Amino acid sequence: MKKQAFLPEQLPLFEDGQSLKRDWILISLMPEYYQQVKSGVKKYEYRRNWSIKEPTLALVYSTVPDKKIGLMVEFDAPIYGSHEKIAQIQENEEKGSYDMMMEWLEGAMSCCAIPIKSVHILSEITLDEIHVNFPKFQPPQKFIYLEKNPPLFNFLKERLQLNDKMRT
Repeated sequence: MKKQAFLPEQLPLFEDGQSLKRDWILISLMPEYYQQVKSGVKKYEYRRNWSIKEPTLALVYSTVPDKKIGLMVEFDAPIYGSHEKIAQIQENEEKGSYDMMMEWLEGAMSCCAIPIKSVHILSEITLDEIHVNFPKFQPPQKFIYLEKNPPLFNFLKERLQLNDKMRT
């Protein structure tokens, strides 16, 4: 029995109907932050030297030891600003984190807070499963544009199944 494909054009999940106009990326997160996104605790993703300016759709890879993709996130447009501005956004999200964020941002040419608009929990796919079809695939250290690798993107769309309602 063929599984229903997870295709962007089948996603009536976005209120604004913009899912087809957004870039798709694969982004890597450490397991701690992956779980915070999944649970809805984390409302922003913070990045140094980030190049994306528009709202984006992302498949989320949880790094070692998890080594899996299991979330789809709709990111709103990044909020760019000074180190102090981004650290204050983090402080508002997590009290007592300002100094840690300022230390992490030290030396960054630019920084941003990327609002997490919605999270969708997917059936998981492991790195080992991806390697069966794409043996040379290496998870990104930051992110990759999925449209630039159509075979991988199509494989992930076919393999990942939506299994939970979105969180807003």
